[in-house]
Amino acid sequence: MPTPPCHARPAWYALPLRYDPDQLAGLPVERFVEAVHAEGASEIDLPGSIRALGEHQLFRTPGALLPGYADHQGPAADSFANAQRVHASTVKLPVWHREQDLHLTDAYTAAITKVANHHKDLVK
Repeated sequence: MPTPPCHARPAWYALPLRYDPDQLAGLPVERFVEAVHAEGASEIDLPGSIRALGEHQLFRTPGALLPGYADHQGPAADSFANAQRVHASTVKLPVWHREQDLHLTDAYTAAITKVANHHKDLVK
């Protein structure tokens, strides 16, 4: 969890968390997300609009947007293996910031905890 300095005023739209399937007997991240959704934590999701930089079209074919790079060959598809690995193991939660949202954080914590505690029932 990030710990910003007391004087900082962060502006996050989401809280990305790393998911390690090895900690839950190999439970795939997609199945984990389905299970927390079933517990009512419907805003937990897999990042879709964000992805590894090397997968963005700008890096694949920069000439389409930047004519000066029309002859530039983009990086090989596997050039960003670490970024792809991090993206594939990330789930994100909304960032609640108001006092009246504390019940949501408690509910989401309970849903995640329940799924984690019963993960063996979900592994196929």
